[in-house]
Amino acid sequence: MSASLTREPRWSELTAVYGGAFDPPHAGHLEAVRGLFGNPGVARVWVLPSPNPPHKPCVAPTEARIEITRLTLAPHPTGAAPMPGEVTIDLSEIERGRRNPGQPYYTFDTLTELGRRTDQLAFVIGVDQLEALGGPERHRDGDEDQGDDGRPL
Repeated sequence: MSASLTREPRWSELTAVYGGAFDPPHAGHLEAVRGLFGNPGVARVWVLPSPNPPHKPCVAPTEARIEITRLTLAPHPTGAAPMPGEVTIDLSEIERGRRNPGQPYYTFDTLTELGRRTDQLAFVIGVDQLEALGGPERHRDGDEDQGDDGRPL
């Protein structure tokens, strides 16, 4: 197992990667991002809208979801509190989808790409997606570790 997987995370140096369809983005997304700065106390959050998730068809077009996500996470003139840290809308999944239309893409590939920018990443998904996950579709180096129930980890 990699040393980076076994050491205690340095939360104040960590970048949280929060992916999802954001169809539509809503107050729950906003509070999830805001909450990452408080507990566990990450340095920054990269929000990654998915171009066309295979497990959840999108209703709104990609460009509309990006713009609404930007508006949802932007400081509001109504006096709403600004984000307590750096939030970036990262379009790497969207751009990969544009470069390879019709091709499947996997979170594993996205995290591998983002890991080239920083080695301090934490992957964050919504509870709805966590519940929908089955076994992983991609495994690093083809390894398939198995849990007690025999399912791949």
